Amino acid sequence: MTVPQTHNSADSDPSALDLAQGATGAALNAQASAASVSAAHLGIARVTPSQGSAAQKPAPEIGTLSALGFEYAFELDEEGHILDANAGARSAFGGTLPVWGTDYIWSSLWWAANDVAAARLRAAIARASTSAPVSYYDEFAEASLPALVLEMVVSRVASPDGAPANLVLEVRDVAKGRAVEQQENETLTAIGRVAAKIAHEINNPLGGIQLAFMLIKDAVPADHPHFRYVGAIEREIASIASVTRRLYETYQLDPEVRPDTSLSSVIASAISFMGQVNGEGGVRIELDMSGAPSVVRVSGAVLRQILYELLQNAMDAAPDGTTVRISARVLNDQLELTVADAGPGVPLELRERIFEPFFSTKGRRHGASGLGLGLSLVRRAISAAHGQIKVETSAAGGAAFIATLPLRVES
Repeated sequence: MTVPQTHNSADSDPSALDLAQGATGAALNAQASAASVSAAHLGIARVTPSQGSAAQKPAPEIGTLSALGFEYAFELDEEGHILDANAGARSAFGGTLPVWGTDYIWSSLWWAANDVAAARLRAAIARASTSAPVSYYDEFAEASLPALVLEMVVSRVASPDGAPANLVLEVRDVAKGRAVEQQENETLTAIGRVAAKIAHEINNPLGGIQLAFMLIKDAVPADHPHFRYVGAIEREIASIASVTRRLYETYQLDPEVRPDTSLSSVIASAISFMGQVNGEGGVRIELDMSGAPSVVRVSGAVLRQILYELLQNAMDAAPDGTTVRISARVLNDQLELTVADAGPGVPLELRERIFEPFFSTKGRRHGASGLGLGLSLVRRAISAAHGQIKVETSAAGGAAFIATLPLRVES
């Protein structure tokens, strides 16, 4: 790796850490604590200085800190010697790895050519050795290249063998992360606009079809040989209308408007609507709201979008004779909605990809198919409302989608 000529955007006084630490302290406390984080969890295989050279080093247990958003992780002793590094950090060193247990972290990589950055890192390590984790930012730049903004987090890690606790330094390229996030948001926004346009174009002729059908359906007597198609046509019109309705609600979300929403009414409406769309199928729906408040300060449009999409996916995946379970509860000042089915589930390797635009695992069961936009738009809506969504394995062996949204509970 070629290390650029660098400059520090902060004042040279290491006490400036006090200001930088405040901006990310709350998130840091939620991310890790000194007593509960272990080096192995961070993709680092613990070694001691006596293990010596890079050639003697074992491979890391895992490659990156992608789950936490950090690309590089270094294990240090309290004096700042490098004991180990994850795969991302090793790649940053290039072909010349440090002498483990001997080289100081501030004498390598981005800090080597900048005394101010090195001093700030040394101060952060000293502080993290005796107190809470420390987080701050530094900017590194070369005249002909864009500035590199790095976020640094230094925290203590628990030692499973009772040895003195070491430190972990985590580093990520903030600019790269923001660029990826911005690109994803722009992509999803464009998809939303296209979806809304398609919904509008479908809704116009669909309205005419629906009105015309209302006029003629009563003219078909019950003993007519094709009377059974009346109900089928009505269900298919309702199915198309549900798609366009969900597209409209997705694009018109305004997560900053948080009116009082009756959670039970929204869930009941979604269950009823899905029942109409899917007809008299063989999948049962059970609801557990024993841990949920009566009224929540969450956008009703967000809740409907989540429930419509997750419930429809669950009913598509669930075999006949099984049960789809919906549960709602409050946990840590957040509303947690879970929709679980007894279908085939989502393989581990697809649990992140399933939220990507245009990625779909739906087959042709009961005509189920999809463009792969539903879950990506749901995640977009949840993220805009400062929430999260994940998929796990349900108690029945299928998929359990869990959405969490921050709220203020109203009795």
